Amino acid sequence: MGPSGLVQGSRAESAGEIPANKDAADDEWVQSVPYMKSASDLLNSGETKFSDVPYYLPGYANVQKSVEPLIQKVMAKQMTAQERLDKWASLLEQEKAAQ
Repeated sequence: MGPSGLVQGSRAESAGEIPANKDAADDEWVQSVPYMKSASDLLNSGETKFSDVPYYLPGYANVQKSVEPLIQKVMAKQMTAQERLDKWASLLEQEKAAQ
C-alpha cells in the first residue's frame, strides 16, 4: 500500500469513516467490520452510480424542498416510490426548461 493509502486508512479509522482510498479499503479494520465492509464494497463497486446533482439550477433548492416531504408519504404508503421519483423528475425537468 502506498503512503496515501496508509494516511487515508489511519485517518478514516480514527474518525470512523469509510476510507475513500481503494488501497485503504482493503485494511483489516475495514474488512472485519460488517457495515464498514459493505459500505466500502458499495463505494468501490463499478456498479455503483452517483447522481449528478444539478446545483447549477437556480430553483434546485425549491425542487428539493418540494420533494423531501414526499419521502414521508412513501414511507407511510400514501405514495409509491415511483410516484415520488416521477414527481421529482418532473419538477427538475420544469426547472431545467425554465433556464
